[in-house]
Amino acid sequence: MTGTEAVSTIFVPYGQGRGRGLDEAELGAHGVEVDRLVALGLPVVPGVTMPVSHAASLTRPDVAQAAVDLLQQVAGRRFGDPERPLLIRLLASTPAGGAGIPVDLPGLGITAASAPALDEIVGCGGAIY
Repeated sequence: MTGTEAVSTIFVPYGQGRGRGLDEAELGAHGVEVDRLVALGLPVVPGVTMPVSHAASLTRPDVAQAAVDLLQQVAGRRFGDPERPLLIRLLASTPAGGAGIPVDLPGLGITAASAPALDEIVGCGGAIY
């Protein structure tokens, strides 16, 4: 599978899960909830869900790169860009919400060069660097 095929067949932009016929077992509790928020017309941070059945493929460099490429496209930001940085948060989700879900990896993409721009976006007075 090439990176292009991975984007078109594996990753599901937020709000498109139900339209692709995916249920909670494939989207996980987080993916289902984000889809519901989008369906209600509420603002949601741009992102993608990887269906559970494809999760193991995320360890492949071509698939991981396809995920980053799609996130950049959906968010309109570039990973590592010091002016308009893209932060990536990897979140594991189970089919049903609850305790025992693995810890997520927040803040991938924060660098010394991007910290001032992130501070301006978030408005945290320099707390991130």
